Amino acid sequence: MYSNVRCEWINGNQVFIDAAGNTLLTLDGTNHVASAGSGLTGNVTGNVTGNVTGNVTGNVTGNVTGEIIPSVPYIASGAITAGDLLYVIGYDTVSGKLKMGKADADASDPAKCAEFVAGANVADTAAGLALGQYTLTAQNTNSASAVGDPVYLSTTAGGWSLSAPSGAGQIIQRVGVVKVKSATVGEIVFFPFYSKTVTKTA
Repeated sequence: MYSNVRCEWINGNQVFIDAAGNTLLTLDGTNHVASAGSGLTGNVTGNVTGNVTGNVTGNVTGNVTGEIIPSVPYIASGAITAGDLLYVIGYDTVSGKLKMGKADADASDPAKCAEFVAGANVADTAAGLALGQYTLTAQNTNSASAVGDPVYLSTTAGGWSLSAPSGAGQIIQRVGVVKVKSATVGEIVFFPFYSKTVTKTA
């Protein structure tokens, strides 16, 4: 694992240099690997795109481009399905991770409002990764008026609805928008991490 790695642009190439001045990796203008230092383990080929997982330590300088989505490791309280809307229940002292369960608009207070989305199926008490933004595919969004319509936290735990809850004391929280309108291949972009403001029905 490297620390104090800096990034510089040299002759049009993006060069990653360690604290001792050794070149670790050189990317050309199209993000192809031009060279890799002997200190790197494994092979680096093709384009550097997509997601970077794991830990990054030390200092990183230079430009970071592309989409950055907040993610938090957690312990599931109950079985979780990919796309479930989650809230933080508490802290698991054994694993050192947050405990999360399914958010619920039918709760008696806003404490169960959605804060994250499950990125994959997770069994009860197992570890998972909660995301601040997530695209749920293969949904029935045909009752939406148009692409961009709001999506709300549902009164069904972990679920979503195209209409805001209207029952007494229920939570109204906009958690996403319709990306694709369709009865079979509809898509929803969830962003509960950025939409924590909630109201309650009378």
